Amino acid sequence: HVLEIAAGSFHLLLRTRGEVLSYGNGMYGQLGLGATGASAEPCVIDTFGIGFAPKSIAAGGWHSACVTAGGLLYTWGRGEYGRLGLGDDCKDKVTPQIVNLGDVEETFVDAVSLGGSHSVALTSEGHVLTWGRNTLGRLGRVVRDPSPACGFPGRVIFPPLPGGAQWRVSEISAGGRHTLALATKTLPSSVA
Repeated sequence: HVLEIAAGSFHLLLRTRGEVLSYGNGMYGQLGLGATGASAEPCVIDTFGIGFAPKSIAAGGWHSACVTAGGLLYTWGRGEYGRLGLGDDCKDKVTPQIVNLGDVEETFVDAVSLGGSHSVALTSEGHVLTWGRNTLGRLGRVVRDPSPACGFPGRVIFPPLPGGAQWRVSEISAGGRHTLALATKTLPSSVA
């Protein structure tokens, strides 16, 4: 049975205990079915294979994502502006691709949210990573590259707190041109 649904601009994703299904408009490969084109009924994304354990799904403007129970992140669909998080590769992907977080994080991804042309991930340690279109401040971080896009996931640094306290994010949400994070103040372990 269906455990989770996600609606993009023109496509839908469904998550069951061991599968991700998609249907709708697949013009940029956002259905993850190996080709562009539409599907009028839910189809299993075969790329993941047997034993796959999806934890959560997200659908954006023209792209899709899945987080596994093991903390891996997959994206597929429209690559424009680097919204898939595949570095300099901004080509559309018709099958799920693993996002390499490189040196950015050594932890697992807990959740993902997709906007119109950017993406946001939440790590198990409560950090926020963003990538994609970088106009209007939607990434919440400084990108050194002067281009309006960044296909490399990078950590959002929140303002410092007095007394060594830090922010820990528990929820994220990406809108069309903005990003939200629900953060709470945590005290250093020596104070708590």
